[in-house]
Amino acid sequence: MTETSDSAAAAAAGSDPGPDGGGPPPLLAVRGLTKRFPGTLALDHVDLEVRVGEIHALLGENGAGKSTLIKCVTGAHRPTEGSIRVAGEEVQIASPQDATRHGIAVVHQHFNLVPTMTVQENLILGGHLPRRLGIFVNWQEVEAEARRHLERVGLLDVDPRANVAELRPDEMAMVSIAKAVASDAKVIILDEPTAALVPQEVDVLFGHMRRLAKEGHGFLYVSHRLAEVFDISDRITVLRDGRFAGSWAHDAIDRRAVVQAIVGRSDAMAEEVAQAGKLFGDPILEVSGLSADRIESADFTARSGEILGIAGLPGSGAEEVFDVLFGRARAHTGEVRIDGAPVDLGDPRRALRGGFALVPKDRHKEALFPGFSVRENISLPSLARMVTDPVFRFVHRGREREMATATARDLNVKMAGLEAKIDSLSGGNQQKAVLGRWFAHGARVYLLNSPTAAVDVGAKAEIYDLTRRIADDGTAVLFTSTEVEEFPRVCHRVLVFHDGRIVGELTGANMTETAIMHLAAGGQDGPE
Repeated sequence: MTETSDSAAAAAAGSDPGPDGGGPPPLLAVRGLTKRFPGTLALDHVDLEVRVGEIHALLGENGAGKSTLIKCVTGAHRPTEGSIRVAGEEVQIASPQDATRHGIAVVHQHFNLVPTMTVQENLILGGHLPRRLGIFVNWQEVEAEARRHLERVGLLDVDPRANVAELRPDEMAMVSIAKAVASDAKVIILDEPTAALVPQEVDVLFGHMRRLAKEGHGFLYVSHRLAEVFDISDRITVLRDGRFAGSWAHDAIDRRAVVQAIVGRSDAMAEEVAQAGKLFGDPILEVSGLSADRIESADFTARSGEILGIAGLPGSGAEEVFDVLFGRARAHTGEVRIDGAPVDLGDPRRALRGGFALVPKDRHKEALFPGFSVRENISLPSLARMVTDPVFRFVHRGREREMATATARDLNVKMAGLEAKIDSLSGGNQQKAVLGRWFAHGARVYLLNSPTAAVDVGAKAEIYDLTRRIADDGTAVLFTSTEVEEFPRVCHRVLVFHDGRIVGELTGANMTETAIMHLAAGGQDGPE
């Protein structure tokens, strides 16, 4: 059931009581927060608070108002109406510097770090530099201070002199949090911090968050990964269309109600895709004796209509299978056939010609062409078929536009128009455009690496449906994800890698998160 709140009464009285009407006031409280842009009401009288020692999840689809609320609280936007209180006192936050001064820090999905700089350089960036003789940077003191900040968040094994690029994703996330704590932030806003993390790394991050919460920090945690949200949160608030849509304390969380509040419709488990038994066609992809730097003699087959999961921990060989099949990493040995014909895996161009299509893990770095239109992002792999002159290589723009229009309509890509910049689309619609480019190209084997990363619940449901449509059209789909819960929802069969080898195959009722993780961690006798 939805939590009732006396926030309106508290706001009217001009003060913010603690959670029981006494005790310390919330670390952060927004009352009636409203933000209007020309032609758009992005936030409509939203109330929200983060209490001392609380991990408060903020959920909602892309466009629900989460980012606008965060930008208002951190000084990137000026609210049109409403108030912001820090520790019970109303404050004006007109800039990010104001937010920092009031103890509010935000850690974005990509961790606010400069990867080519060291950990200690990132920690002092924008702050006071200790100096010798008032001139030279005192690097010895910088290192000592950095170690103190790292120890404060539990990073005892991270070398302050190491480059950020050398760290694991969970260590990068914690260095960003260390930077926030170093600025004396009491409220730490985490925006999709686990998007690039695997389950073990998520567990480490959550352990640090819980410890910092016990020390009196408060977290506002934004994520699309519902299983993680239900695990870590003390409270959940949902926004929809810029308005408050519900709030639940941890012991009263109703998963179905939360999802319904997010998507705003009665088919509340929209993020779940029921698995129905089906018959598959002939083998499309046949892999035998495949080996590479992290793969030892893998053999498997994927049939027409099948979604085959490839699961494993980082370095296990699971993700490497995708890179090798698409020619992004070199195979040492092995044979790969599509529809019975051998495929040369020398480079991505040959893999494309052979019938492979790849949706990579990080769409921003590896799939999207920022600054280009939706049309251009969809049509790029198919342009060779639209060339009107073999010498001058002119492209038939009418045919290109017609193909891109049909693809965007078929995949329900929500956009201002085909010529809208791909950057203007939500994450889910960007991902649908990336999938759509391969629909038009006519691939036979789709390699989907975390296709729902950092997209909202409604978009996940659409991408799950699209994945099934791809398979039902007579292709084979290989699927992997950092979210283990996705495998039983999406796949018909899962191969689990450990230490470069396939150590298990799971189907039907045996294809559970527990069984997958047990095998991925090296277990052999079935989960306990």
